[in-house]
Amino acid sequence: MGLDLLIHFLHAVQPTHIFQMSVPHDSSGSVAKNITVDLGQVLAEMNGGQFTGVVKEILASGTIAARNTLGAAEHRQLSIMSYFHQLPPTSTDTFSFPSWTFEDPLPNRVPYCMPFSDVRIKFSNGEVPYSQTLYALNGCLVGLVIDRTMYAEQNHEQSQEYSLHAASSLRIVPSQIPMLPSTHQCVGMGLVRSIDMAAGIFHILAGPTPFDLLSKVNLLVRSTDQETPISLLAVGYKNTRAHLPYTTTMESEGLGSLAWRTRHNLARRRG
Repeated sequence: MGLDLLIHFLHAVQPTHIFQMSVPHDSSGSVAKNITVDLGQVLAEMNGGQFTGVVKEILASGTIAARNTLGAAEHRQLSIMSYFHQLPPTSTDTFSFPSWTFEDPLPNRVPYCMPFSDVRIKFSNGEVPYSQTLYALNGCLVGLVIDRTMYAEQNHEQSQEYSLHAASSLRIVPSQIPMLPSTHQCVGMGLVRSIDMAAGIFHILAGPTPFDLLSKVNLLVRSTDQETPISLLAVGYKNTRAHLPYTTTMESEGLGSLAWRTRHNLARRRG
């Protein structure tokens, strides 16, 4: 029944590309897990002998032990790294298969510059003191959002020293204001690689987001649930504290230095 529903669904949708996930045919249980019929031929017979779509079979890894070596945290980090190494599409009008490049480390890429005055800041999980905003954003992952909401200007209480700084132009959106699909469009994810305090500019790596969409981004959304993989910051550097302090994942020189370990045995608070 499931195969019959799938075929009729594909016949109604008429997709241009079909990706069929399968296990290796020489593995045990492949007959029960794989689709044994030729989807392209079946759809062609249902369409009167014509089917211009492409059916591509993707074989899964046959080594179960290799899949079990990576946990959920590692898979999330690999997904984030894959996102930032993906190339922007060549054209936004037509469909194109994604492509990746790992030749240049992320720290070697030229980031985009976003002035403080051109974007607003939103912390989705709570309020952050105005004087600590830049500390909470530097080196973190943010959502790149096109916000069409009309906001009223609001003055922040600032110290005299902070008000003379370029950071005085920061505009914060309260976390209580909801993000509605009708007024907010997330176009991608960015990494705040550095912040120029004097010039008032965010340096952001934006992954595969096209430039025509990046030019319309006017809201950076920071969440506490997303951890920045150290590999995004440390790749391309040698393991010396002079080059990249506090972010090494290997043993460093010095008394008391140890390799950084991921803790998966800590109990999480529920509720």
